[in-house]
Amino acid sequence: MTEKTPMNYLEELVGLESVSGNEQTILSYVHDVLAQTEHVVHKGNSWVALQIAGQDPSEALIINGHVDTVPPGDSGSWQQDPYSLTDQEDTLIGLGVTDMKSGIASMLAIAMTPQLKPNKDVWLTFVAAEETDGIGTAEFVGWFKQNQTYKHIAAMVAEPTSLAYIGIGHRGNMAFTITVEGQAGHGSRPHEISDHAIFKAYEVIDACAAINSSWGKDFKHPHLGVPNMTTNAISTGYDNAPNQFPAICQIAVDVRTTPEVAPLVGGLLEEVAQAQSGVSIEELSVPFPPVATSPSSHIVQALQSVLPELELRPFPGATDLSFLQEIAGDCIVFGPGDEAQMHKVNESMPKANLEAYIRILEKLIASY
Repeated sequence: MTEKTPMNYLEELVGLESVSGNEQTILSYVHDVLAQTEHVVHKGNSWVALQIAGQDPSEALIINGHVDTVPPGDSGSWQQDPYSLTDQEDTLIGLGVTDMKSGIASMLAIAMTPQLKPNKDVWLTFVAAEETDGIGTAEFVGWFKQNQTYKHIAAMVAEPTSLAYIGIGHRGNMAFTITVEGQAGHGSRPHEISDHAIFKAYEVIDACAAINSSWGKDFKHPHLGVPNMTTNAISTGYDNAPNQFPAICQIAVDVRTTPEVAPLVGGLLEEVAQAQSGVSIEELSVPFPPVATSPSSHIVQALQSVLPELELRPFPGATDLSFLQEIAGDCIVFGPGDEAQMHKVNESMPKANLEAYIRILEKLIASY
């Protein structure tokens, strides 16, 4: 078996282009590495998992990481090739290094640790499409439910928390397009327009803002904070025709949910649509449900026993915990990447976090 360091794994992972939708090469790489171990490897269309037997096979700990990245954006803005790992004054730079190939490299290093002796069964899951629709984890969860039975399961995703805090869940995420139809017309004859799409869109935006305001008063969650509904973009499709009244106006709406709010969103937006004619709503993707884990849960306490100074707070964005909570009673976020560097040009993280995370994982796996 060829011995590699975590830095070797990270360098090879960064070198594999794996923008969402193009993950088969990196999944094959992960599978080939895991196949060198003595543990059981499972594989689906959009995921690879390693099952490490523990002393107590009635419970399990799932550590999850996504292999896909967002696109690099303007390559001219990068100081170096985004697909080449750069070590610059103990700062690692490269596309996905923070979000979250450092977590993947750490998981591979754990998989290759011969002296690892888990207390419970450990599953290392490597999934595609987290940055889009989460289908990798969703498909793994579907397979797991049909093939595995445990008394209790905890899950941790290795998203970047800078090793500074434990994410005790996160708000959910829903995205909608609201289409407002009106009368088209020429800008020289405004008196002919009685059904102005943009004016109607203003009313829709105001209605969404009113919903958002009411949530801030009524639905603050003790761990996840306040849900919100924001209108992030408005488009008419008439950008090059300023002398026209548009027939259609589209509004992008982003919703961050707590458990109490999530079931209400669809109905509230339908009420907004029904308040005036010519308004329709389309949900853009499968929603990511909110996740809330008790600070007194076993997984939180186990990780705090390794690092007592860790803070507890919600992770800012939605993650694949939204799907893992179908099988796991306790779900947290904790990873080595720099949270502030997610989705940024010249994405980077402290080099020291890579080895530190691996040592933390070893202690957690041994004691959980």
